[in-house]
Amino acid sequence: MGYDAIGVGPYDLLSEESIIEQLKATKLPLISCNFYHQSGDLVFEPYKSYQMAGLDVAIIGITGTTSLQTSDFYITEGITELSQNVKSLRPTHDIIILLSTLRQARVVEVITNQIEGIDIVIGGDSRHGSINSLQFSDSLITQTAELGKSLGILEITWRGKPWKVDYQKQISRLKRSLNRVNRLLMKNKSSKSSAQKSDEKQKQLLDRKNQLITLIEETEKKKDNTQQRTDRSTFRSRSMVLDSRMVEDQEMRKLLQTAGF
Repeated sequence: MGYDAIGVGPYDLLSEESIIEQLKATKLPLISCNFYHQSGDLVFEPYKSYQMAGLDVAIIGITGTTSLQTSDFYITEGITELSQNVKSLRPTHDIIILLSTLRQARVVEVITNQIEGIDIVIGGDSRHGSINSLQFSDSLITQTAELGKSLGILEITWRGKPWKVDYQKQISRLKRSLNRVNRLLMKNKSSKSSAQKSDEKQKQLLDRKNQLITLIEETEKKKDNTQQRTDRSTFRSRSMVLDSRMVEDQEMRKLLQTAGF
């Protein structure tokens, strides 16, 4: 399998400079817009640009931050660098893809409130494992499990923005949530906990139930006019399990958690 781009993660900060230089010498397409030498120079290229299926595609890398410091490298928050790269690439590229090892919540915050123009985010938040493709603002976010356990496949039919929204899938997901809330309401009614606690929980569940009913009604209305449109980009994602037997090194996990990863 060939790689068009490989995102650099915060774990790579632990590498000695000689190891990083060896990696660069292999011509692997490593990218990061916020991984620096102590001299202030970028260690890797911030992005790669390709022509794919007649489309100009830019792939930008951003590395998650850590409290760990080394004498060779440092990582910035990266939002300024990412914004500058998206702004410069957007006029000349059809699709912009972000390879990210930021926390997923931070990615959502960035693409919904801070930076416009990112079409696809392929994440690397190991706490979440595999993530089915999710839409936030005009962007698509996805990732597969860590440690090489899965191969993620994302198939795109590109017709420009916006993405076609699968409202039926959203409605099905909301109805499943509503069913869970209804089951919890029934369970809470028969609970032996104190009356005060039971009443508080009942109110919270009823509020959630009403929210879900409203969301279902609103989504049903949206579906009527947009579901049949064919001028929007579509996607299909799936993952293939490669090796579920991979065992994590617990000592390394403790070390990295202590270091702030």
